[in-house]
Amino acid sequence: MPDEFEKTVESFFAQAYALDMLRVGFNGVSIANTTNPEINKKGEDVNIGWHALAKAYGNGKQIISEPVTLGETGTWKNIDALANHLITELIAEQFREDPRLVVLVGAELAAHQRLKLFNAADRPSDVNAAQMATSSVAGRFAFIPPFMPGKRLAVTPA
Repeated sequence: MPDEFEKTVESFFAQAYALDMLRVGFNGVSIANTTNPEINKKGEDVNIGWHALAKAYGNGKQIISEPVTLGETGTWKNIDALANHLITELIAEQFREDPRLVVLVGAELAAHQRLKLFNAADRPSDVNAAQMATSSVAGRFAFIPPFMPGKRLAVTPA
């Protein structure tokens, strides 16, 4: 029967393995015979990640690669409008209403959105509403995955 130390070490390595998969999954662009962690700190040369695969699939028709801006004079007014565009324009019609769709938000985008919400909140009830609003984007559950690039937004089934 494993003792507490063995369980703790096993749990640590399982979590580290899962986090490494996410890190490479979000940031990987190539497969090197010998990786270089000094240059590729996010595992960019360990394997081809999900975003690189999505860019290659169907000539990238489900990806917006050109820079976009958010705000009153931006490409989209806010994150909700951008996510809604991804859902209604880039996801095939038969999958748009899939209840499993979630929005993955990079930490920088999420921080920008939260800052705008909290700056506009001037009463405790507004702060509570802002906190609840940050957990959904375009009517879908939203969260910040570990190691996802900070200015990236993705919609995918959970």
